[in-house]
Amino acid sequence: MPSGRSIVITGAASGIGRALALGFLADGARVIGADVQPCSDVADAGGLVREVDVADSAQVSDLIE
Repeated sequence: MPSGRSIVITGAASGIGRALALGFLADGARVIGADVQPCSDVADAGGLVREVDVADSAQVSDLIE
């Protein structure tokens, strides 16, 4: 992914979501990591983080705005 692009990754606190977020950050993308758990690794690597429960449509709408 070229630098200067933005990507939102849900489930960014652990597992595949965390790995994707950190990989995209390493490639120069702007990453917004979203999860119900803290995404400290993503924040430490320079990503933006939001606490979001994707089962709650209002929280997802707020994230997109």
